[in-house]
Amino acid sequence: MPTLTTLLYFYLIPIRFPSRQQYGVMSIVFIGTYIIPLLLMIILKKIRVLKSYQVKSYRDVKLVLLIFILTFLVLGGLFYKIPNLIDFSNLFLTTAVGLFFLLLLSFFKIKTSFYVFSLAVTIGFFISVSEKYSYNFLPIIIILILSAGIVASVLLKTQKRNPREMYLGFFIGIFNALLGILLMNILFNS
Repeated sequence: MPTLTTLLYFYLIPIRFPSRQQYGVMSIVFIGTYIIPLLLMIILKKIRVLKSYQVKSYRDVKLVLLIFILTFLVLGGLFYKIPNLIDFSNLFLTTAVGLFFLLLLSFFKIKTSFYVFSLAVTIGFFISVSEKYSYNFLPIIIILILSAGIVASVLLKTQKRNPREMYLGFFIGIFNALLGILLMNILFNS
């Protein structure tokens, strides 16, 4: 989802970024959120730390969440250092905090929908960007909300998740992103 969010951001945002910077950011996001976690999971599976690529046990869920938390913190820190990419810092740091909440819940054996969570974070991100730039991202926000509903519906129909897990994933994602908006406004507008 982060790569798609980044692509949508560059396509929809009223500010133009140099092509080289766009390709650089897209490459960093893709490598950081797909390639590196995938390689880490392959290595962990090889050395038998992970039992399966299909993460089912709470122990494996915690490990995968930890990998993503660390990855997103690194990406958030990296983008924080580049002034015109602070929006991406906000995206990755708030996602890392949200993943930390999911990790805490996993210690209590409480499941959430990771798919719905990531769509909710993306919705919150576009609400944040919409508020920051006074630009109307309502069509993309509506499409993302509908997508979250479709994903949730499929997961419910296939009995992969229950309604509580859907709502929990969605509300943690949205709440976290909106909290990120508030904190970024406090930090950068005061």
